[in-house]
Amino acid sequence: MFNKVFPTFCIVIFLTTTISSSLKESVSYDGYALLRITPTTEHQLQYLLKLNANASNGLDFWLRSTAVNNSADVMVTPEAKRRLCRSLNNIRIPYKVLIQDLGRLIAEDQADTVIVPPGLEFFADYNPVDEINIYMRDLALKYPDVVSLIEIGTSFEGRPLFILRISTPFSEPKPSIWIQGGAHAREQIGPAVLLFIALQLSSSCNRNAEIFTLVNTFEWYIDPIVNPDGYEYCQIDRLWRKTRSRCPSSKCVGVDANRNWDFKWNDAAGSSTNPCSHNYAGPEPFSEPETRAIAEFMLDNLKGRLELFIDIHSYSQRWMTPWGYTTKLPPNYREQKLLAEVATKALETVYGTKYTVGSSGSILYTVSGGARDWVYGTLGAKYSYVVEVRDKGDFGFLLSRKQILPTVVETWTGVKAMACALSKWV
Repeated sequence: MFNKVFPTFCIVIFLTTTISSSLKESVSYDGYALLRITPTTEHQLQYLLKLNANASNGLDFWLRSTAVNNSADVMVTPEAKRRLCRSLNNIRIPYKVLIQDLGRLIAEDQADTVIVPPGLEFFADYNPVDEINIYMRDLALKYPDVVSLIEIGTSFEGRPLFILRISTPFSEPKPSIWIQGGAHAREQIGPAVLLFIALQLSSSCNRNAEIFTLVNTFEWYIDPIVNPDGYEYCQIDRLWRKTRSRCPSSKCVGVDANRNWDFKWNDAAGSSTNPCSHNYAGPEPFSEPETRAIAEFMLDNLKGRLELFIDIHSYSQRWMTPWGYTTKLPPNYREQKLLAEVATKALETVYGTKYTVGSSGSILYTVSGGARDWVYGTLGAKYSYVVEVRDKGDFGFLLSRKQILPTVVETWTGVKAMACALSKWV
């Protein structure tokens, strides 16, 4: 059954006991660039694939290419940029510079003043883990009739793993919706999206009939920050991706929290056995306490009644169905795609942001050991998605703080439309 639930009368402020990352020297990205490279021949594509497989060449593929005329976004160190551009010119692969200096972009965003409406100040910044936890606690304190704070485990570095359960009181189990984010540490827009969804569900439940129906029909589970250790480490290294676990056989740290699930684990391109790779799948499935805690909670409490799963990531503006590990489509792909289109059409009405809908293997690239495939293939959720939110490369993982509020508002609009449609089907 449920792990530790914190009733409102005994919730206390929880601060991590690990050493503050602010005491360490930050990683500099001065002079680093982001290139968009588009192979136009099979030979050029194979060259890019070989570059991507090398974890020690100073290249970080933010988006990788899997087909001719399909672009890859690659972060390069100043030294690697000179070598790479020379090689690209030699074999005539078209490329352009998306971001000239990542360090300058980071500094400029930190210096910007972001103005948001009163009551939404939390969404003017990418907040540290402790503040995210306090925000979750405050929602449970303010809306005790519908919000519960649940501790489902502990991270590798000892941080509590909290989720929110949002629902009207019930005696019989309800259909459930699970939404999570923050698996990849540098995708910091994810936790912001999840907390905005939690705010809308809890604060509007008693004054908006549509929201009341959603909270009354479904049991919502919100996990804003799957990978709190990595997310917190981004205060030192803004572009850190993995968890912070240690590999005894390597000096390299961390596992890709979205390659560590026990479904087709390490079974396709997009995951790696190299501990130094950004896509390292781990020594075994569920080696990470963070992914293991979620899976155990779901198996204990939600199997057979989880209707909808959404894993928020960034970037590229895609709403993606299973499968991730293959280009084959799932049995109910047509229904999955239809529900995703409900979300993206609603989302587009807010600011005109356009999304692409399809299976991951078809519209992005193959990824094995992902949460979305495990939830669909093992837990049996009928609708399971990865959502890559803003943008399309102008900022990439460094999405400007000025875009936090527009992104969370439009994503919530899509999720709400999807849940409203689903409430008529269950």
